[in-house]
Amino acid sequence: MKRFGLTVPTTVFGVDPEILRPINSWADKELYTKNAKKLAEKFVKNFERYEKGVPADVVKRGGPDLSF
Repeated sequence: MKRFGLTVPTTVFGVDPEILRPINSWADKELYTKNAKKLAEKFVKNFERYEKGVPADVVKRGGPDLSF
């Protein structure tokens, strides 16, 4: 889950790899993408109230990536 900087397993013994990709659990892939971006924006907005007490590198690298 690139947008959130999370590492998600790509293989688990006995599990179909297709279900390990969160987007594949949504019938509407475009809606998934839209909602993932919306959630990322909410994380960024919520974090704004804490930015003053956080080192700049954490602010830059610590939150979701809104570039895509």
